[in-house]
Amino acid sequence: MREIKLESPEELENYLEEHKAEPVLALFTGSKDPQTGVSWCDDCERAEPFIKAAFDKLQERTVLICEVGPREAWKNNPDNPYRKHPKTKVKGVPTLVRYENAREMIRLEEARLTNQSILDEVVVS
Repeated sequence: MREIKLESPEELENYLEEHKAEPVLALFTGSKDPQTGVSWCDDCERAEPFIKAAFDKLQERTVLICEVGPREAWKNNPDNPYRKHPKTKVKGVPTLVRYENAREMIRLEEARLTNQSILDEVVVS
């Protein structure tokens, strides 16, 4: 598995257009503190071991990591670019989206990312 960190919804949109032939997973998560490596998002931290376990089962797939920004840029901010962009429309973090042919096929949000069997089904299939 290969992880690519993207900086904006526009980068995601461009990647999806350039890689239409392959299924793509995008994980939207709260930004991590560069000093500690810990996210401000408790739900993201809680889901991380489940997500990691699912991603460890991947072979040659790419996962796009999209940090939505620091807490103040996300919480109670309807203008956050990941909330507004038509390819993302993220309502809560963490969110995992599977895209095929540059279109959203499956979306798992927040607590559903701690259900290992559902997560594995979306990631590995």
